[in-house]
Amino acid sequence: MALSENSIITYFCADFLLCFSSFTIVLALGGGPQYSTLEVAVYQAIFFEFDLPKAALFALVQFVLGAILFSILQFFSPPPESHLSTRYIWKPKAKPAQICLHWMLFLPFLLFIFTPLLHIVWQGIRASNWWNALLNKDLWQALGFSLSLAPTAAILALTLGIAILFTVRRLMWLNQMTAANTLLTAGMVVLAIPTLILAVGLFIWLQDRELTNWQLFGLVALCNALAALPFVLRILHPPMWRNLQSYEHLCQSLGLRGYSRWRLVEYPLLKPALKYAFALVATLSLGDFTAIALFGSPDFTSLPALLYRQIGQYRTEDGAITALILLLLCVLLFIFIERNKGGQYD
Repeated sequence: MALSENSIITYFCADFLLCFSSFTIVLALGGGPQYSTLEVAVYQAIFFEFDLPKAALFALVQFVLGAILFSILQFFSPPPESHLSTRYIWKPKAKPAQICLHWMLFLPFLLFIFTPLLHIVWQGIRASNWWNALLNKDLWQALGFSLSLAPTAAILALTLGIAILFTVRRLMWLNQMTAANTLLTAGMVVLAIPTLILAVGLFIWLQDRELTNWQLFGLVALCNALAALPFVLRILHPPMWRNLQSYEHLCQSLGLRGYSRWRLVEYPLLKPALKYAFALVATLSLGDFTAIALFGSPDFTSLPALLYRQIGQYRTEDGAITALILLLLCVLLFIFIERNKGGQYD
């Protein structure tokens, strides 16, 4: 078997966590009281009822259930492998019948994903009010904030992830595996705390304070960065651990420390992984609607928030243009990711 029981349980829990914390899809498709998730119920309790105790209760339930699922996920997850512990398993070449079966199973998913994307492209291209949309200051304001939020969140996530992993790999080098795994798990625990729950906590804490647009910008960027932190840790942990294994003794003998070591040893070897992680976090932040849904305002918005507002006002042509612009930006970032992966980082 290609997958062990532990792997199946791990993938199931990871997928369940992602679906369990679904917010944007349910909200965009009109999730009402009868068809709502906990996160959408939190959003409705704040904006439609302004019942903060109710929102806090729903958020607590979401956190407890997410923590239980995350604990199960961590229990069955194998420890990250280095190049010294990686097992290379020979796999026979797939037979034509197997390839055909794979495509038969894969094709419906491709159609499900690409059909709405192609519809967005078609509706955006054939929209008749492109000129008016391009003259709309709301579009340019949302575009500016989105293009600023994405790299800011990516830089924050990379900075925090690198700081955690420097400590983790040093603890692993000193054979303090319990402390290393605890710290790494603490960085991954964001999977159990959806972005909306984190944003709700900040919203309740700061509700009596007047915040400027740039302070709101910082809060949204921080929420997006924390939401993407587990991906950064998974991408950067293997290459950073390999660097320590391969070059620690050499750096000690040469007296390389601090910035000199980073510039001469760490950065050249980590550059592909850093570029990949940066582009991935930027893409996730670019399309994120969760934090901006709570902290956004007419003067501080993003492309997903503008798109949601346009759809809610039945401005379908404006929404099609905004969706096409957002899609093109994400595609450009994904092209950048594919050209700069330089290997598999998992």
